[in-house]
Amino acid sequence: MRGFRVFWLGLLALLAVSLGPRLWMYRREMGPVPPGVIVAGLDLSGAHTLSEAARMLQDALAQPVIVRYADQPLLLRPSEIGFQPDLQAALIEARRYRSGEHFWRGFWAYLLHRPPPRVEIPVQFSVDTEALATWLGDVARRYDRDPVPPRVVPATGQIAPGKPGQRLDLQASVPNLIAALTRATDRQADLVVIEEPPPRPDISLLHDLLQQRIESFPGIASIWVRDIHNRREVGINEEVAYAAMSTMKIAILVEVYRHLDGEPDVETSRLISETMRLSGNYTANLLLGLIGDGSPDRGAQIVTQSMRRLGLRNTFIAAPYDKHSGVPPRVVTPANQRKDLDTKPDPFMQTTAKDMGLLMEMIVQCAEGGGTLLAAYPDELTPHECQEMIDWMAGLRIGVLLEAGVPEGTRMAHKHGFIDDTHGDVAAIWGPNGPYVIAVFLYRPVWLEWELSSTLMADLSRITYEFLRDYPP
Repeated sequence: MRGFRVFWLGLLALLAVSLGPRLWMYRREMGPVPPGVIVAGLDLSGAHTLSEAARMLQDALAQPVIVRYADQPLLLRPSEIGFQPDLQAALIEARRYRSGEHFWRGFWAYLLHRPPPRVEIPVQFSVDTEALATWLGDVARRYDRDPVPPRVVPATGQIAPGKPGQRLDLQASVPNLIAALTRATDRQADLVVIEEPPPRPDISLLHDLLQQRIESFPGIASIWVRDIHNRREVGINEEVAYAAMSTMKIAILVEVYRHLDGEPDVETSRLISETMRLSGNYTANLLLGLIGDGSPDRGAQIVTQSMRRLGLRNTFIAAPYDKHSGVPPRVVTPANQRKDLDTKPDPFMQTTAKDMGLLMEMIVQCAEGGGTLLAAYPDELTPHECQEMIDWMAGLRIGVLLEAGVPEGTRMAHKHGFIDDTHGDVAAIWGPNGPYVIAVFLYRPVWLEWELSSTLMADLSRITYEFLRDYPP
């Protein structure tokens, strides 16, 4: 037992003799901050005194931070935002590792020629939050940019795509800044910048496309478009008074069905067909007589009264077709009182692009089981009757005007009209994203060439179809 004790005492003495000098050397070489203890990312083991370590840390943390807003580099000086690191607390924490477990782990690493165990000590700090918010706000004001919406390229009829915007997320950027400020090395920070996609093309772009197309027209052009299910609309001079011409036959058709107590008989169907598909004025007057119980003049009054009830204040028919005699009536509407645009409208029969477009929309909505027509005449019209109205107008195929602007085979119901100086066409079209209405009226003093109006209407129709197809809401 005594020999065993002597052995261990001898072993300890041998270790003391062999390791003592190494331990003394390790202690001597250890500075105020032991090896492996990293303060704010900085190795201070080379400092000979605590003051030198504090100075090294102070100098490093006082350096500017390179801040990136997207690809834009900026310089942030810690003093700008009142950044103050607590060096004393950090160094006190670091000195604790000069003893205890970390000391002995470091010593054994020293003996084995291995890196010392690493300890990361963060730096506590204070910052002027108002100054930081001001600095970030200034950056946002300088470099944030709103998304650029799509726009119409002048003179091309094309839509230039929009550009994304960018917005500084102030709150999310603060941790990145603080992390860089409290690092003695790699003093760089990326601000959190949110990319905002450009807005989708809205209906105002369709307005610009249509406006650009009519700029060269040598007269007055009026357009009204309604995307029925999506409740989007565009109007250009849509409440200018025009001669209603044969487009008034849409209103007559509505009143015929309101007058009927059932399906039209063979003779009435013939009159409707010749009126809507062949644009017969004589048969239109016979239908007015049917509405007026034998009096076309009374029928005209009923049509006008019905338009007023439906809210179409600018639409009236004061006399049957080709029955104008005596002093023209003085029918006052908001549209024909305008002084800025004058199409010399027929004093006996007038409308606007918007009024006639709204009436066409009412027919489509009625066929779908809703809308103003059914609300105004719940006991006199049915969805089936409104669908029949659409079918009559769908049978009018002329291959020109608005019809020429949509792909072949597109479902479409329309009614056009023309006199010497005015041409019009009103259509319901079922595009890929649902039905829409387009009404176009054109006026040129004295004489409006058919080729000019037909080409323009086809272009306006094509532009509308393609926009509503390509840019749903």
